[in-house]
Amino acid sequence: MEGRVFVCTWELSGIRYRVWVRDRPTLSAQGHVFDAADEALADAICGVTGDGESVREYDPPPPQKEQSGLLFRLLSVSGERRGLIENAAELFTEDHCPQCKHERGDRTAAPLRLARLEAGGNAGYAKMKPAGFDGPFIKFFSEEFVARLRPEERSRFQWRPVHVPSRIKKRFLELVSADVPTPFASLSGVAATLWKRPSLIEKRNHTLWQCDTCGRTGRPVYGYRMSTLPVFYVNVADLPDPLPTCVGVGDREFPNLYFTRERWSDLVKLPESRGLRSSDVGVVAPSLVDPMPPVQPLAERTEQYRGARPK
Repeated sequence: MEGRVFVCTWELSGIRYRVWVRDRPTLSAQGHVFDAADEALADAICGVTGDGESVREYDPPPPQKEQSGLLFRLLSVSGERRGLIENAAELFTEDHCPQCKHERGDRTAAPLRLARLEAGGNAGYAKMKPAGFDGPFIKFFSEEFVARLRPEERSRFQWRPVHVPSRIKKRFLELVSADVPTPFASLSGVAATLWKRPSLIEKRNHTLWQCDTCGRTGRPVYGYRMSTLPVFYVNVADLPDPLPTCVGVGDREFPNLYFTRERWSDLVKLPESRGLRSSDVGVVAPSLVDPMPPVQPLAERTEQYRGARPK
């Protein structure tokens, strides 16, 4: 199986970084910069296990030199265990949008039922179809992992039991909603100038799509050509103050579970975190946020990109 999560650690020895899989110290690599050492470790893991898409979770977190205005980072935690929704028609008060394919209406009281669930770790996501993006994208976590959260962390979200096939012994909880979710932010031209990344405000990156049918607006996505910068951002002014160890980021109905680096460093060591992976969201100063990013109708955007494809 590819895409497995390996908990790793690192040290700076002289002028070289040494990285290794924590429970297999001989599975290691070195490099003059951390990213090079990490890439070498990925190659080593592939050579030994055959996993060419391994995810390396580092404890302590990797060393980072932040850009001006990028205040700190939070970590989104999720799993790659895929489930197939059995009762999609019961989950929302309306059918999914025929144009953008996203869910519509409010989440009903019906529990999520899965027709199939891959083997794997302590978290995953469920879709209506094995391929494509029709309908909801629902996240779930094992009861054991959720039990490891502090009471104040669990209480920031609504959780609901998931019905899984009878052969699955592990129990899961759907992440239904967050009490006060933090929205994703669009970056401004100030960020592009400070970070010397003009691609930040190129039309393809900076313009949000809006569905012509249901009015849903896409979230801002960055970072595809910026290996050291996050893909998503939030405005520090939108975060709770004082900052809790765990927050919901994104939509109220479909939040993402985010932790501070210090808190995830504690959790990632636990057996209940097996199979979970993390990704960065950048927390930026208000001066780097565009409060009114340009919006493009989805039909126009789709046609534009269709025309741009090579014949």
